[in-house]
Amino acid sequence: MPLSQPFDMITMLGFLILMGTVVNNPILVVDQARRNLRQQGVSVVDAVQTRLRPIAMTTLTNLCGLSPLVFLPGEGTELYRGVG
Repeated sequence: MPLSQPFDMITMLGFLILMGTVVNNPILVVDQARRNLRQQGVSVVDAVQTRLRPIAMTTLTNLCGLSPLVFLPGEGTELYRGVG
C-alpha cells in the first residue's frame, strides 16, 4: 500500500523549515570563516571545522525530532506528516 502525501499547507511549512536550515548553514560557515580570517589569520579549513560540529548537531536534532512524524503511525500523525 503506497503512502501518498498531499501537497497542502502543512507540507509547504515543512519545505519552509527545510529551506531555512539549508540556507542558514552556509551563512554560518561563511561568517565564521570571515571572522576567523580577519581576527586570527586562521585558514578557511579550520573555520569550517569549527562550525561543522554545531551544524551537524542541528541537522541531527532536526532529523531525530521530525522522524517520528514520518515513520510512526498513530492518531494525528497524518496531519503533521508533511512537516516531517
